[in-house]
Amino acid sequence: MGSSMGMVAISDILRPLILIFTQVLALILTFLNKRMGLTTSAILFTFWWLFVLCFTPTFASVIRFGAIATPRPMWNLEQSVLYTFYYAFLVAIAFLNCWADPPPTYWQIEKQVETPSPELSASFPSKVLFSWMNGLFKLGWKIPLNAYNMYDLKPNLMSQFLTDRWNRLKKFRIDPVNYEPRLSIYRTLGRSFGAQFLWATFFQLLTLVLNQMSPQILSLLINYTTSSEPEWKGYLYMTLMVVVNMMKTLTLSHYFFMFTIIGQSIRTMLISAIYKKTFLLSSSARRERSIGETVNLMSIDAERVFAVIGSLNTVWYSPAVIILSLAFLWNYVGASCLAGLGVMIVLIPVNAILSAQIKKYQVINMKKKDARIEVMNEILDGIKVMKLYAWEPSFAEKVNKVRQEEVQTLKKISYLGAVQTFLFNSAVFLVTLATFATYVLVDSSNVLDAQKAFVSISYFNLMRVPLNQLPMFIIQIIQALVSHKRLDSFLNAPEIDEDAITNDPDNKVAIRIEDGSFAWDEDSSLQNINLKVTRGSLIAIVGQVGSGKSSLVSAMLGDMQKTSGTVNVDGSLAYVPQQAWIQNATVRDNITFGREYFENIYLDTVKACALEEDFLILDDGDQTEIGEKGINLSGGQKQRVSLARAVYNNRDIYLLDDPLSAVDAHVGNHIFKEVISSKTGVLRNKTRILVTHSLSVLPEVDTIIVLKNGNITEMGTYDELVSSQGAFSHFLAEYGTTLPQSLTEIEAMDNLKEAIESMLPLPSNDLNLAKKSSLEESTRVMFGQKSRHNSASSSTGNALSLRKRKTGPESKAKILNNFSQRKLKKPRKKKLIVEEKLETKAVSMGVYLYYARAIGLLVTLSILVLYGVNQGFSVGTNVWLAKWSDDPDSAIPSIRNMYLGVYGLLGGASALTVMLVYLIVTIGGLNASTKLHNNILTTVLAAPMMFFDTNPKGRVLNRFSKDVDAVDSSVPGNFNGFFKFLYNTCGTIAIICFTNPIFIAIFVPLFICYYFIQKIYIATSRQIKRLNSIARSPIYSLFGETLSGVVTIKAFKLQANFLDQNNAMVDIFQSSNYLSMAANRWLSIRLEMLGNVVILFAALFAVLGKNVMNPGVVGLSLSYAMQITGSLNFLIRMVSQIENNMVSVERIQEYEMDVDQEASYTLVQDPSEDDKWPPQGAIRFQDYKTRYRPGLDLVLKGVTCEIVAREKVGIVGRTGAGKSSLTMALFRMIEPASGSISIDGTNIATLGLGFLRSHITIIPQDPVLFSGSMRQNLDPFGKFSDPAIWKALELSHLGQYVSSLKMGLDHEIAEGGANLSVGQKQLLCLARALLRKTQILILDEATAAVDLETDDLIQTTIRKEFSDCTILTIAHRLNTIMDCDKIIVLSNGIIAEMGSPTALLQDQRSIFYDMAQNAGLVYTSFTN
Repeated sequence: MGSSMGMVAISDILRPLILIFTQVLALILTFLNKRMGLTTSAILFTFWWLFVLCFTPTFASVIRFGAIATPRPMWNLEQSVLYTFYYAFLVAIAFLNCWADPPPTYWQIEKQVETPSPELSASFPSKVLFSWMNGLFKLGWKIPLNAYNMYDLKPNLMSQFLTDRWNRLKKFRIDPVNYEPRLSIYRTLGRSFGAQFLWATFFQLLTLVLNQMSPQILSLLINYTTSSEPEWKGYLYMTLMVVVNMMKTLTLSHYFFMFTIIGQSIRTMLISAIYKKTFLLSSSARRERSIGETVNLMSIDAERVFAVIGSLNTVWYSPAVIILSLAFLWNYVGASCLAGLGVMIVLIPVNAILSAQIKKYQVINMKKKDARIEVMNEILDGIKVMKLYAWEPSFAEKVNKVRQEEVQTLKKISYLGAVQTFLFNSAVFLVTLATFATYVLVDSSNVLDAQKAFVSISYFNLMRVPLNQLPMFIIQIIQALVSHKRLDSFLNAPEIDEDAITNDPDNKVAIRIEDGSFAWDEDSSLQNINLKVTRGSLIAIVGQVGSGKSSLVSAMLGDMQKTSGTVNVDGSLAYVPQQAWIQNATVRDNITFGREYFENIYLDTVKACALEEDFLILDDGDQTEIGEKGINLSGGQKQRVSLARAVYNNRDIYLLDDPLSAVDAHVGNHIFKEVISSKTGVLRNKTRILVTHSLSVLPEVDTIIVLKNGNITEMGTYDELVSSQGAFSHFLAEYGTTLPQSLTEIEAMDNLKEAIESMLPLPSNDLNLAKKSSLEESTRVMFGQKSRHNSASSSTGNALSLRKRKTGPESKAKILNNFSQRKLKKPRKKKLIVEEKLETKAVSMGVYLYYARAIGLLVTLSILVLYGVNQGFSVGTNVWLAKWSDDPDSAIPSIRNMYLGVYGLLGGASALTVMLVYLIVTIGGLNASTKLHNNILTTVLAAPMMFFDTNPKGRVLNRFSKDVDAVDSSVPGNFNGFFKFLYNTCGTIAIICFTNPIFIAIFVPLFICYYFIQKIYIATSRQIKRLNSIARSPIYSLFGETLSGVVTIKAFKLQANFLDQNNAMVDIFQSSNYLSMAANRWLSIRLEMLGNVVILFAALFAVLGKNVMNPGVVGLSLSYAMQITGSLNFLIRMVSQIENNMVSVERIQEYEMDVDQEASYTLVQDPSEDDKWPPQGAIRFQDYKTRYRPGLDLVLKGVTCEIVAREKVGIVGRTGAGKSSLTMALFRMIEPASGSISIDGTNIATLGLGFLRSHITIIPQDPVLFSGSMRQNLDPFGKFSDPAIWKALELSHLGQYVSSLKMGLDHEIAEGGANLSVGQKQLLCLARALLRKTQILILDEATAAVDLETDDLIQTTIRKEFSDCTILTIAHRLNTIMDCDKIIVLSNGIIAEMGSPTALLQDQRSIFYDMAQNAGLVYTSFTN
């Protein structure tokens, strides 16, 4: 017994203990996985398969010999049977680990999403091979994919999760200049993704090790063919080579995928951070940055940071590959490899200089790109005004000038890139040449045999990859550094001081400002403001244009920089801006604005804001979709929707910035009475601050604040200010005596007149006498207050006449009931905003030909030829090397030198042709993108207004930003790579088949597999890319919309809602992007596995042909076989990327080919510019009919009228009557369905649009300005002299203001005129009209946003300066047209009445009389 125990080895004891321990550990891990809800485990999968692998030799022994060798033969049979069962059990468990367990029930409940990703429940092998994508590829092969087929993102990749991580892990650094903390983007991202980055780096390190093993195995195989090693070693080397390459395939794919996931997550973080920052920016920081620049931060800069993530490890990876390769080369060519190292060292400073220059030009390029997008953004914002003024050529020239500068910068980058490409391509050749030349020249006994040559070539090829990547990496790093600087500047831009306004509780005072001074920029706009707003009071703020009324409201909102004093606001805020901000959503969504829908409150709000009748007119009631910036609503409708939003949201404090200016007198009275009034308004118990020019409401407010030049000059009750005999009371005496708003107010206004006159000793000047006499005219017509802003409705308010409004409460109830029923039952009609076109087929050959024509067919042909020549030189270099290595006489100096010289010539020619073809492709690509950009710009500028009404701005901007950027850079680069790898693959196949003809039999089935894999892949990948492009546009649209309405959003404290919207849109965009990356890896693994089959057969033929094939041929065949995996992989990837990026060309072509165009801008028969046209200004409508879009009803239904030259005509009518359509028809913004319009006998349809529009002038209701100088905004074509411009400014009462500016006419106007008040912008539009001085002038509420005194002066100016012109005035308030020669009353698209005001008012049954009576302009019966 003792002796037998003595024979037991320690391994016999440890083996069962280790087995027991590992099995128990596996059991514990299985239990923990179940407990944590994990459905698969990489650890257990690896563990069980390693077990199977380790026990396989023993099992093979059992099968082969029937027993296990043991000291006790009686146990052999039992052990063999048990071991067989044990091994079968291990294999079964290993195979079971290839599938995932079903997720637990609670996990399914908690993680419910619309389309969960199968990756979440995929097994470990499925994740390794990306087989979880098979379902999507199967679906994409059967049908074109749509947005509903996209899988949702994994929870840890969603925007909200990543945003929370960003906020939690923010890191700051101290600014070395001002010692203030600044957000550090790099440190924050490092904390967020450092662990993931290191894990991905580990896989990249494994790839590096496996890469270095391949040449060593190649060396063993070549040596095997010339040695007497046993056959099994050949098969071992073959197996090792295949296994190593398969492992390399998996590690490479997964480290690449990990880096792209990190990059995507970083992009999501940055987009969310940029979007959130827009709510935090100070007013000055917002003004410094255009919308175009900010959009570029999201679309381009975040994208470039994303693109560089996968290349960051190139910093150490490339040197590591080079150093390791040189170290292994030392074993074959000794110190000669140092000659190659010397070449690399020499090239480093040259590349450093080139990189510095490229960085400089990249910075310039981004600035030019920003400028171009900024101009395009402004064009799209002001497209209607631009067309009305016929300014398209000026703005096209402006865009093209910036674009030309951008392209010139890109060409400089291309030239430098070509030199860099030459250096890096020649670097491998020069290193090889230097090494081989040194090796054979330093010692005559050194012979370059096949093993040394092709193992060296393998290592040089390994070095080629990092050396080829370096130019792209350097460019990416430079672009990323430039983008980082821009992102850093934005994310660290000054923010609004949220502590500037306190929110201390105060039961009596809602808003308190003490010694407050506020500024937009450096200079204070408001000084020494002391204000106390009692809770529940109604405060009015009045003053002249530019006095600071809107600024005071902004100060209360916290949107201005507080330079001194204290501000306390106690209560929630609602804000109604002077220019209504409307979202691209339904009317109801614009009103509810994030608050839950309560029908009773909603209907009461709609009634109070006089919107119920508008809803009856709108196609889908309150479910009507509103276009961007409210394009399908009139100005008054937009303002009332904006007011309804504030009312519905039920806040404590209401800041109302002149909401009454946009509506007519009657509707204004209704809104004041039903909403604002302290007696009857729904807001009577709220605190209300009302900016107004409407003097009639002032007696009903609690306190009046008078502003002048940013100071409060007077403050008190109405009676106090009137009795003070200050500037306000004198102003009121002059303008307040003719301000009745309705019939019920006339008696009160007469009493007011008497009261004011009794308080003030007014002089009996001619003006007062004239006013007095006007009140006593026999017509007894009283004119209402001076017009303010345009109204949504005509003077009636809406579609139903005001006479019907007065039929009693039953009528009101009936209207509201009708609206309610209609709202609930009416089906939705066609959406205003059309869905973006989604192609479902392959990118057609027509798109490729379109791009080839843009490059030039000769250039395209030369590219193909040069790539063929280059590949010939490249293949010739390696064939020559094989011949050299097999030549037994290669040691003879003359033969050696011949081989060396030819090798050098072939390599040098290859490098030169690569540089040349790179230059031709990139420059040709830039020339093509320039043509495409010019084409799409011309197309968009010539598109009718219908196009801009139905396509969001973000969608159009996407074409000019992302798509143009792709055509600038990505498409030429993709074609460069495609042709390079196509010719490489063809050359490789030719060499392998030439050296081993039997390979043809292998390539045929392989290519069939390649073909089907790429067909399946491209069908799915193409649609994912298209969906990705479409998903990008809504992000830009929301971003632009948010930038326009940021003050309103902040006032309502709805930043979180909009952040959620942005997160949802980004998640949709990133889900398609994630699937695109996964599809790429799916393809890569399968293609490289097929490539490994080529390596397998190349190695197998080398082993089988040991005594037949020359070592040089074996080396050549195997080295090319090792390259074909990468070449084919990159070739298919390039095919996919070309198709993906050609989608951008396709989208540009779609706009060029499919967008409808207006009529010709110029025609040969247009009158000469020297001829004054029109000479008289007579206008004739002859049975004119028109509609806005095909398929819609007629908006003008047979209008016939004649307007005499120099006649002053007022055009009135209710909403939808056709007033605006009539004026738009004059400009041919809409074309006739039938009939004609003639000006001085010339049919306007026979004139070019540019000529026609430049010879008619309109002052639009919405003042639109563009970024640039004051001069450019007044005279974009530079036609007028400075004195003429100054005269126009003086006449429009802006001369004093402009002369006070430092730069005068060269004063820079911010984007959208953000640094001017609305009134000042309106006056600039008047100055434009005064400059043009055409024979026909159209006024669309020209003095909408100016004070009464300025209004009076402007009306006088218009009467004087345009006395000999034909004037058409669209009247929203009748008092502005009562002195016209003729009134045209439109109703339902036809002329219902036409005549002089006197004649129409004599007929008490006329529509015009009804309108005048309801507007308070007729207060006694008109008598003959």
